[in-house]
Amino acid sequence: MIKNVLILIFFIALSGKAFSEQLPAYEGYFDAPYTDLAHPIVDDQFNKSSSIRNDVESMIEMQTSIKSQGSRGTCSIFSATALLEAVLNREGLGKIDLSEEWLEFLVMIGRTSDGSNSYKNFRYLKRYGTVLESTWEYIGEDWTKTYNSLKEPRCGHLEGDKQTTCYLGHRDHALLRASTEELTTEGSQLYDPEFAKIKKAAYTNKHEVLNKFFNDNRISVYSTSELKEYLDKKIPLTMGIQVHYASWAHRLADNYGITRDTEQFSNGIVTYPEIGSLDREISSQSDKRAGHSVVIVGYDNDRVVTGKMKMTDGTIKEFSYKGVYYFKNSWGTFPFGSKFEIDGINYPGYGMITQKYAHEFGSFYVLPVNYSDI
Repeated sequence: MIKNVLILIFFIALSGKAFSEQLPAYEGYFDAPYTDLAHPIVDDQFNKSSSIRNDVESMIEMQTSIKSQGSRGTCSIFSATALLEAVLNREGLGKIDLSEEWLEFLVMIGRTSDGSNSYKNFRYLKRYGTVLESTWEYIGEDWTKTYNSLKEPRCGHLEGDKQTTCYLGHRDHALLRASTEELTTEGSQLYDPEFAKIKKAAYTNKHEVLNKFFNDNRISVYSTSELKEYLDKKIPLTMGIQVHYASWAHRLADNYGITRDTEQFSNGIVTYPEIGSLDREISSQSDKRAGHSVVIVGYDNDRVVTGKMKMTDGTIKEFSYKGVYYFKNSWGTFPFGSKFEIDGINYPGYGMITQKYAHEFGSFYVLPVNYSDI
């Protein structure tokens, strides 16, 4: 029933490449630092399946295409949207390309800086619904820093914080409260017939589909046994994590004198900020703290990764880690993860992070919906 309704509501299959997939290559933007991270208890001994590795290939097949967030700090917007897309596909509704622009618009209400988190994103999806990417395409530009031909027509009538909020959300948030008449009557201060269609589509999708789909269950995952049981059941999750630049082999590591391995970046490998490393010391400074959010699609308790870390005494040490989580990123397919492989198969734009880093500095979230058994 839900499948038929969704197919009717989402009209036709998308064609061509979305704007978000055509953005130039770059090396990743982060969220503001997260303040609500609940690190999981490591209790793998209670995992009912006792698996060493989940069926990560099937989980990747469930995902929609890798996208690029461009030069905006919208990683958690992309992870939440990608999670909903994957869950809809898991439930038999097909691969549907949803609008990150819509969700970013919502979470920027009253904000003067970008950045969000899974709690807020899931709440707004449930409250306001969602629309197709083709209904409102993503623009990967931060309008507080760049010019766009739509910038002044949409936000030029505003001043101060309201204008900043509009630049971040790419539309005047007063439109969300406007009536259909205000949005569609020429001469109205809030005339925006395109947004009227967007708003109507979101309302329809919320009431005809998502209200039957979402529930009020908790979203935080508090233990590794629970986390891996979800993955064993082919239920993906999001992870929010404190950023350590050298562990991610991110370009900012060079700026901060931490040292990084660019090959590690292209291989999609995220290691661990060792105690006594410059990465741990500098990345934790208040003016350098940041957060990142990704979709977790799998785990492998036996996979070993090796990386080098610059220590505070200037030496370079090599460390090995056993156990990783596989994830879908939102930085496009190049350069991050362009060479990422699982069992010799290349999955550009995906990556893997050591379980040690994820458990110590990350937090995991499951979309609160009614899952079918698979």
